[in-house]
Amino acid sequence: PVGQLSSQQQTVYKLTREQGLSYEETARTLNISTSTVRNHMVNSLKIIREYLKTHTSPLVFTIAMLETLK
Repeated sequence: PVGQLSSQQQTVYKLTREQGLSYEETARTLNISTSTVRNHMVNSLKIIREYLKTHTSPLVFTIAMLETLK
């Protein structure tokens, strides 16, 4: 599902979710505002949720959604 994101969304997603950077740290790293990071994450998670809804079983979808809350 991450491959469905724009390059900027992928970068923000990977820095925050895979590398564990805060939104503030991600913003400084990419020289963008914290609100831009937040917007990218909101939109990214929407895209990922929609992808999972249509491409997985309800159980897998529920587990994946619980993971995004961490």
